[in-house]
Amino acid sequence: GAMGALLDELDRTGGILPPASLVTPIVKEAEKRFAEDMPAAVTSDSTMPLLGSRQANRNEPASFTRSSEQLVKIPASKVQPWYLRNRQEPDMGDMQGLIASISTDGQVIPVLIRPVRGSHPDGITHEVYAGYRRWTACKELNIELLAIIRDVDDQEAAIIQETENEDREQITPASRAFHYKSLLEQSIFPSESALASSLHLHRSTLNDLLSYTRIEARVANAIGDLHVLPLRFAKVLATLSKEPA
Repeated sequence: GAMGALLDELDRTGGILPPASLVTPIVKEAEKRFAEDMPAAVTSDSTMPLLGSRQANRNEPASFTRSSEQLVKIPASKVQPWYLRNRQEPDMGDMQGLIASISTDGQVIPVLIRPVRGSHPDGITHEVYAGYRRWTACKELNIELLAIIRDVDDQEAAIIQETENEDREQITPASRAFHYKSLLEQSIFPSESALASSLHLHRSTLNDLLSYTRIEARVANAIGDLHVLPLRFAKVLATLSKEPA
């Protein structure tokens, strides 16, 4: 909170350093808000250890919540990927490097998970909707996953996932295209306009990306892996596919 206020002041004044008189009140206010926001409730029926207390018994979790969120450590094997994830196999990047990093230094950035709906086999209790690469690495290492439980609906999950991936390994245009198509087909968003608005996409950008989904089936099958097809070629093929002959 203090940092945000200082940055706002820098934007407003253009100064490199904020006035000294500004710092102390902002820091004190931020500390006050932080103390008020930290609840002390303990959920005794939880089976997962929560972070936040050095004295906590692993079988008796201590609470670490802000609003409706919980920071936890959970076996990666109890988490499955969201079926509407936007990252596919061609978008995984340097997984061996990530696995080696987490093995050596641990997982620094939590993933976002939510409880699975209804009963589920194999002991699965949650699904990851942001942080698929980190979950994959932790599962490969067979270690606990550092995660934030944030129980959101599918539309919120899609928006968070889109934002979370902005600074991650590059996702191919084809993966984005078929992900957006799935969101529309599953009625997560009622229309292309609503999807573009919610995900902060230009309408023309979304239309261009969806070109991958409009390539005539025989042409797409002949190409094979559409992830290697540049967007400019996908747009041409989608246009030609309007007249199959």
